[in-house]
Amino acid sequence: TTREGRISARKDSSITQNLKVFGGVSFPIGVFGSTSDPEGGYARTGFSIGLQISSFGKFFELGLTAILVNHSLDGSPKPKRFTRTVRDTTVVTLGQWGLLWGMVHLGLHTSISPAVSLYAQGLFGVAGAFGPEFTYYNGIYHDHIDQTPATFGYGVGAGVIIDDKLQVGLVVLNCNPEYEVPPDVEGSAKPKFRQPISTIQLTIGYIWRFHLNR
Repeated sequence: TTREGRISARKDSSITQNLKVFGGVSFPIGVFGSTSDPEGGYARTGFSIGLQISSFGKFFELGLTAILVNHSLDGSPKPKRFTRTVRDTTVVTLGQWGLLWGMVHLGLHTSISPAVSLYAQGLFGVAGAFGPEFTYYNGIYHDHIDQTPATFGYGVGAGVIIDDKLQVGLVVLNCNPEYEVPPDVEGSAKPKFRQPISTIQLTIGYIWRFHLNR
């Protein structure tokens, strides 16, 4: 075996560890951003930040992903679906949808030039979705949405890595958590509902990369 062959074999058998920090803009898609659909979430464009730890082989990767997503609400039409029934009142302050995703990701990657590589990932795990709060004009009523335990979440991602350091990508995430609305002024039971949540995120990240020989 030649010296070059031994070097190539060691390179092919190495494992790369990645630590990636990223953030960007999060867009609600589907009914999550709707103010007219019966299942509309009234979500506006928000933001996301995340952390990803990966182990790379020659073409495959496996790792853990955590993403925090925040979306404020569009209050131009009163979000009656979420609030108690109070006559002649309007909402003056609205809270946010807060989404915390903890997932395992599986991916493929390939180099298209010495400085540029492409990647694609599938993600699945749990999503904790925290409901918004509402304050009414007279300051008497302060409503919030109660969340039941975390729900299953999944998604896909793809993007470009430049010089093994800069990442530009898209991530689509989905979940369908269950919530409870506070009782109305007559004290009726808390109604439960599910809120379909889908977002597409445009992210930019920085990567720290370490090579380990097996």
